[in-house]
Amino acid sequence: MYGVVLWKDIEGSRAVIWCEDHGDLAFLSAEEGMHSGADLDAGDLIHFDVIWDGALRRANNAKLVASHAFPTLPKDLAACSAALMQPEDQAGACDGPNVVSFPATRQVEKPRLKVTPPVEAGRKAV
Repeated sequence: MYGVVLWKDIEGSRAVIWCEDHGDLAFLSAEEGMHSGADLDAGDLIHFDVIWDGALRRANNAKLVASHAFPTLPKDLAACSAALMQPEDQAGACDGPNVVSFPATRQVEKPRLKVTPPVEAGRKAV
């Protein structure tokens, strides 16, 4: 899956990622194969595997795709969030992005299971 780093801690050992499916955010930590030696920063485009830890989505085996691909995204999202918290008559237009153009992901179609028609009392159902 592709994602954009929204936040990373000062030590660079943890990060929060906005995922291409716009679902739950993913969390990345050094223990989970953090970026193969590359130094991640907010706005970087990465590719990673998703694993679930209970209800928590974790990124694993992350690789840097493009450094600073979306450098203003974290700030723009924060500004949009602040604008949405204002009363309607004071809320300004949100100029931040509402869609990130992630690279195309090749969808692999899973093989369909062959279903056998039900048998009723020794006869095939019609």
